Amino acid sequence: CNGTSFCRRGGDIQEDLSLQIEDLRQLWSEHLNSPKFAIMHMVGSHSPNAAESMAAYDNELFTLILELIKSRNMNIILATDHGRLDDENSFGFPLLAAILSQHALNDDRMENLVFNSARMVTVFDIHHTLRHLLLGDVGAESREAIKQEFARSLMASKIAKNRSCSSAGVAPEVCPCLTRSWELVTHEKELEIRPVLEKLLQAREQPGCSAFTFNDILIRAPKKEKPPTRRRNLRVKLEGFVNAEIHVQNNVIFQVRGYMMGKTILLNSLKQTTPYRKFEDCTPEGANAEFCICTLNMTMND
Repeated sequence: CNGTSFCRRGGDIQEDLSLQIEDLRQLWSEHLNSPKFAIMHMVGSHSPNAAESMAAYDNELFTLILELIKSRNMNIILATDHGRLDDENSFGFPLLAAILSQHALNDDRMENLVFNSARMVTVFDIHHTLRHLLLGDVGAESREAIKQEFARSLMASKIAKNRSCSSAGVAPEVCPCLTRSWELVTHEKELEIRPVLEKLLQAREQPGCSAFTFNDILIRAPKKEKPPTRRRNLRVKLEGFVNAEIHVQNNVIFQVRGYMMGKTILLNSLKQTTPYRKFEDCTPEGANAEFCICTLNMTMND
């Protein structure tokens, strides 16, 4: 495996991906008939222009994966280090997708893989599944003849539907299945987020309707773990999620859920929680009543 591209830092992210793919293609062509193993580490979503970067990544990866699928006896695993950033409930469930060659599968393995695709899976299981691919069925769920308590080969057996975090070896403080509590952000954090939320709602103002008057904004984030867990310094943190209430005139409240990425918000939902239909009669034609509050003139004419 050519480690130089893996260790590259700085520069254009899209260019870095292209260089990794170029190195990977060279490795494959130089060792066409030999066993190979390669890891690609991609950070496109953390670039300043995340949407454009991820779209470019998709194009590069689509072409590369098509090329690799055509190779004989090729197994590809795509994984992310966290779930979706536009939904705090999905954040704790990373993507895991596998493309396995027919040489790696038989009827039993295929049945177990399909079954386990709807089960809770951990990195321990992924490690053991890779060992299973490399070493075969003998001792698929054991290591040095000792059965692994937490590691399960996804090809060897079916994972129980009621699998718990403790039975899977996941510490309670990082278990994504547990109920999350929220707390108001600090004053310093509020000063950072409030202008973003005001701008977000102002962009929804409808022609012919009143401009929004911001009376109060309550901003909450997931409560930090106590005691703190020992973790490496992650780029993406659970505390980046926000759940906010924006109070405007006429006792109207909007709820915002999203993820803060610098000075922008990756929006999950923005909706009015009060009965906005009371504004439908005075909403100008073509406007959205949910984001329309009647002007004084409209009210008087009615």
